[in-house]
Amino acid sequence: MTENILETIRKGVQDFVAPEVRQLRADFGGLGAKFDGLRAEFDAFRSEVRANQQALMAALENAVLRGEMGTQREISELRERVTRIEDQLRTPRQ
Repeated sequence: MTENILETIRKGVQDFVAPEVRQLRADFGGLGAKFDGLRAEFDAFRSEVRANQQALMAALENAVLRGEMGTQREISELRERVTRIEDQLRTPRQ
């Protein structure tokens, strides 16, 4: 008789708990799918940020190079002017 009571209690607990466990498993499965979706979105966002960062760095490097080229051009022009002035100072005035 004790076994019958224990079996009845066990069955009652299983009848009550089993649907809840199934629901929890379904909920966890749904959360896993949502997590995977969020991970994919995050990975896409991270890739986009990296691409934008690389483009920005390339643009900055180009701007720096253009600035250096402009500076080199200005230095060259200044050298030419100094050479002309030195030439004018060396030649006697009439």
